[in-house]
Amino acid sequence: MPIKTLSGDLVRAKIGIRLLSALTAVIIVVSSGMVVYAQPAGNKVKIIDGLKSTTVTTDIADPAKIVQEAGYVLDVNDKLDTDKFSEKDGGTIIIRRARLIRIDENGIISYILGYDDSLDSASSVSAEQIENEVTSQTKKSILSFANRAFTVSVNTDGKTRKVAVSAGTVKDALKKAGIRLGKDDIVTPSADSAVTGNTRISVKRVSYKLRTETETVPFDSTVIADPSVSSREVEVITKGENGKKRVIYIDKYVNGELTDSSVKSEKIIQKPVTQVTKSGTKSLNALADFDSNGLPISEIKAPEGFKVDANGAPAEYQYCIEGKATAYTGDPITAIGTVPKPGIIAVNPKQIPYGTECYVVSADGRYVYGYCRAEDTGGFVKMGNTTIDLFMNTESMCDEWGNRPVKIYIL
Repeated sequence: MPIKTLSGDLVRAKIGIRLLSALTAVIIVVSSGMVVYAQPAGNKVKIIDGLKSTTVTTDIADPAKIVQEAGYVLDVNDKLDTDKFSEKDGGTIIIRRARLIRIDENGIISYILGYDDSLDSASSVSAEQIENEVTSQTKKSILSFANRAFTVSVNTDGKTRKVAVSAGTVKDALKKAGIRLGKDDIVTPSADSAVTGNTRISVKRVSYKLRTETETVPFDSTVIADPSVSSREVEVITKGENGKKRVIYIDKYVNGELTDSSVKSEKIIQKPVTQVTKSGTKSLNALADFDSNGLPISEIKAPEGFKVDANGAPAEYQYCIEGKATAYTGDPITAIGTVPKPGIIAVNPKQIPYGTECYVVSADGRYVYGYCRAEDTGGFVKMGNTTIDLFMNTESMCDEWGNRPVKIYIL
C-alpha cells in the first residue's frame, strides 16, 4: 500500500470532516461483493487496476473470483467497483486500491484512507508513532487504530492545540500534548474524566502572589457623662488618633487576572488613640438654665464660620430690628410644613419673609435665643404688640419668657 504525504490544509480542503467509520465501510463494500452470481457462459470482463487493464473471458459470476483468477491480488482494504458489471453481460470491474496518505498537522501525525488518488469520502486514520514508511505488517494495526482514534482540543496559555488520542482521560491527553500542570491549575473537565471526540479541554493557570499594604486602624471613642453640665455642652478630653497596621494579602491570579484576595497576616505598627469626650446630661427644660450664661435656647446649629462679637451681636448681619418676642410650644407643624423645634420662629411674613435666617437675643442680654429661621406664623401678628414668636420646649419656659424685648439680627 503506497503512502502519499500531504499538508493538513490540502487534506482538509478536500475531505471536509474526516469520518472515522470509513474502515467499516470498506469492509462492508468488500463483503457485500461476495455474493453468489449466476453462471453466465463465456462473458467478457475487463479488469482495470489503475493504469493496467486486462480483458478475460469467463463464466465465473463472482467479481472477486474473476479478479483473483486473472492474477490480481487484493489488499484487505481494497474494494471492487462493479457498477459497470453484470452477471448476464459481464462488463467492467474496477479495482479501487486503498491508499494511506500521511498528514502532519502541527506535529500531530494522521493518515487518510483513500482510493485511486481520490480523497472523496476518505476517513481519518490517526496513529501514534507512525514513521514515513508503513510496512504490510503494521497496516492492520494502523487501520484498527483508525476505527477508534479521534482528536481533542486543548485550550491553554492563550493557544488551542489539537491532540490525537484513541482513549484515556483528560490527564492522558494533556500529557500527550506536552502540557504540564501546576498544582493549583484549574482543568475542565476534571483530569480523571474520559475523553471523547467532542471533548474540549480548558486549562486555566493559577498563581498566587503576596502583597503588603499599610492600612489605617480607626480609633475608638468613649463618652463620659457629666450630670452637672448642660446636655448641650460637649468637651473632647483626649483627641482620637488613627493607628496603622501592616497587612499581608495572598492574591490569586487566574490566567494572569486578579480574581481573589485573602489576608495572610496583619500586625499593628502604630496603636490608635481612643478619643475621650465629656458630655453633659443635665436637661434644659427651664428658662433659668439659660440665664446669663450665653447658652443659646435654639437647637439649630449656626453655619460654619458664624461668629458673635464681644457685645453679643453677630459679627456680620444686614440690619437689626428691635421689638418684642413671645414664646410658644406644642404645635406639630409649621406654616411651611416643617416640624417646629427650638430655633424655629413665627413671624409676620410681610415683615420677615419665610426662610429668613436670624439671630435673636434679649434686649437686656440675659438670654440668647441664638441662630434661628423664620418658618411659622400665628395670631400674634394681629395683636400689634409682638414682632416674633419663639418656639421653646415647655410651657413653663414660655410662661417665664412672657413678652420680652429682643434684638432681631437679620443675617
